[in-house]
Amino acid sequence: MQNLTYIKDMERQGFHIGILAALLLSVSLNAPLWAAGLTLQKIDTADALKTLDNYDRGFYTPQVLHLKPSGNSPITKPSGKFLHLRAEISEFSSNAPISETTYGVSQDLTEDALNALQTTLDNIRANGGYTIVRICYDPWYNGKSNVTPDHKWVLRHVEQLAPVLSKNTDVILALEMGMHGAYGEMHSDTSITYERVSEAVNLMLKLTPPELKILTRTANYSAAVLGFENWGVDFHIDSEKFKQIASAKADTLYRVGMF
Repeated sequence: MQNLTYIKDMERQGFHIGILAALLLSVSLNAPLWAAGLTLQKIDTADALKTLDNYDRGFYTPQVLHLKPSGNSPITKPSGKFLHLRAEISEFSSNAPISETTYGVSQDLTEDALNALQTTLDNIRANGGYTIVRICYDPWYNGKSNVTPDHKWVLRHVEQLAPVLSKNTDVILALEMGMHGAYGEMHSDTSITYERVSEAVNLMLKLTPPELKILTRTANYSAAVLGFENWGVDFHIDSEKFKQIASAKADTLYRVGMF
């Protein structure tokens, strides 16, 4: 009886295998027309050990560039291929303490200062590197409070910085739109409002090409820049307000982010 059961099991297995073979043969004989021109490829699955130059991923090296009315020194030796260029213009704000006894002076950025920024970016390019740029009024990025100048000067400095930034989008991965508060992080400054940040960022967006991505410190500021008033309710992709703003802003929507 056991031998008979074994033989029947083998017969069933053989039947199933036969059906599978017939199906495979049918598929091979009736290959879709789109496959007719395809050729068999030999795919190498060995590990690819070549280094990929993705400089917008991983760790960056911070370097501070202190800009002043005259006698500027650009960064001549960038520290690595991926920098965080922390340019600060404290000497152009009357609210920024340069020392224990002196403050900056709210005034136009000088040609000497703008040239130092441009030369620094040229040196980053010559070194085969890339950078994130942040600009603020905090002296040497030491965390000083209430350093932002009157709003008209922030807007004026945006106008002056925009041409330099526009010429260097090939090495600038993103602009962190500091320019307000301690460390350029939009806090610790009584002059900061959503309206002022929004006006400054939108002016920079207007004056620079679409290749330049512009970042604010938090989602609330980014929402305000894009025109959301009640961002706690409307700042999500399923809201009607989001759809309206996305349609109106078009590609600008993708230029605004956070750092």
